[in-house]
Amino acid sequence: MCGKPQAQRGVFTVVKLYECVSAAHPLRANKAKLDTVILKLSPEFDELHEELGCPSMTPEQLLKARVITTLYTMRSEHLFCEQLGYNQLWLWLLDRELSEGSFNHSVFAKNYGSVLSADVAKKFFAKVYNLSRQEGWTRRR
Repeated sequence: MCGKPQAQRGVFTVVKLYECVSAAHPLRANKAKLDTVILKLSPEFDELHEELGCPSMTPEQLLKARVITTLYTMRSEHLFCEQLGYNQLWLWLLDRELSEGSFNHSVFAKNYGSVLSADVAKKFFAKVYNLSRQEGWTRRR
């Protein structure tokens, strides 16, 4: 006899997301490079963060989220937010804790539009694009 299925027991556990991501995973190198670009633009991000005033959703996270949606060809912000809730790799890339979970998709879309229209977003994507060309992430057509 197989026995009866039991509901999950409530257990306190500590999960370090960076330990869940394989040392050989390609996103480790990409994250380091994205973080370097963000660090260079840090003063401009600080100004933008003061304007937006949403501590649970930083401009840096919103821009990294666009990189994720591009890499994984997500078709909508709603779908991205749904999958972010259970994708530890993406939470790690966005520097979010597991307990923070995903973004509210409507707040995400609203704040995302504000961030994308900022000059610092254009600089971020220009630097990421140039880096991708140097590192061979993209190819010419």
